[in-house]
Amino acid sequence: MRLRAAVVSVGIAAGAAFGMSTPAHAAIPQRDAAAQVSWTYVEYWDRQWDCINAGQEYEREGWRYKCTYEYNGHVDAFGYDLYILE
Repeated sequence: MRLRAAVVSVGIAAGAAFGMSTPAHAAIPQRDAAAQVSWTYVEYWDRQWDCINAGQEYEREGWRYKCTYEYNGHVDAFGYDLYILE
């Protein structure tokens, strides 16, 4: 009886140890060191608050963002351009 209990407890411990490990196909992908990251234009906002609000939505999805005040030729006006880091 003790032998069976010991074998069962070792089996449970081994199952927990191997069951909790991350399989190779599910590992978090690493960005290649040579890969270029750049800021990608998303949209234009008249007010800084609107740009920040939209940027925070991207941030919740895991993207870094920035709002810059500059001239935007698409709308022929100064305003806040939203960029995300890709």
